[in-house]
Amino acid sequence: MEKEEGHHAIVRTLIFAAGVGVGFLTAPKTGRGTRAWVRDKTKHYQKEIRTTERRVESKAAYEEDRLKGVAHKAKQLTLVPGEDGYVDDVVTQRVRTKIGENPETGHLPRINVDTADQVVTLRGRVPSDREKQTLEEIAANEPGVEKVVNKVTVSRKKAAG
Repeated sequence: MEKEEGHHAIVRTLIFAAGVGVGFLTAPKTGRGTRAWVRDKTKHYQKEIRTTERRVESKAAYEEDRLKGVAHKAKQLTLVPGEDGYVDDVVTQRVRTKIGENPETGHLPRINVDTADQVVTLRGRVPSDREKQTLEEIAANEPGVEKVVNKVTVSRKKAAG
């Protein structure tokens, strides 16, 4: 009950304040200056809105162009075939990652992987023919690889250190 009375009191106060405001704005002498002030403020804010709209449009155009650049870069860095084919650096990195993740080859010392025009070249030393063959299979199964040149040497000697 008290909440209702408090609510009604607030509503009555707001209605009274609105009436005073309307009376103040429409009064012949005091309202004239106020109406001019409101008109000036309205023009000012309309100008601010137009300026903000131009800034937003400019920023949107900038972001759109930036996103086009990001999309282009992403296309270059993925294995989605495009007009230019596959990106060699990505193929190289993916082959290196697969070699490192594979339990048969992950323990091997550094294996050099180079890619040029979708041809992967492997170099390095491994202890057995099986590991050499596994490296070649890993590279050949990677998307974007047309050919594998396996220049890995088999060295049955144990590496020093």
